[in-house]
Amino acid sequence: MQRCIRSIAIHNLGNQEGRAQFSIPAKAGSTLALFYGPHHHQYWVLREDDGPEHCLEMPERYVKEMVADWYGAGRALGKRPAPHDRYSEVRKWYRANFDKMLLNQKTRRRVEEMIGIDPWA
Repeated sequence: MQRCIRSIAIHNLGNQEGRAQFSIPAKAGSTLALFYGPHHHQYWVLREDDGPEHCLEMPERYVKEMVADWYGAGRALGKRPAPHDRYSEVRKWYRANFDKMLLNQKTRRRVEEMIGIDPWA
């Protein structure tokens, strides 16, 4: 299934966010929604046939949705942010996982700014 999803993601160009509209079988839909909705960073990675990957800049709307999704996932797992620091748990998660994420440099800076990571620290 993962191979199929990646091949679909390679060829999605065209709409206002840089992605084409396409129809997929209902069975694959839930998996695609999990990993390839526009508020997921994987959605903005283009994989060329010969291997290189290109990270597109995410529109601000989807960066905010992605960070909100991370925040909500932490809350659903019972993690509570520190008093007066809404993104403390998101920062912990991000620091543990940022090296696994393919993000455009501008998108990464925006995410880190939103969750309170000092780029000079």
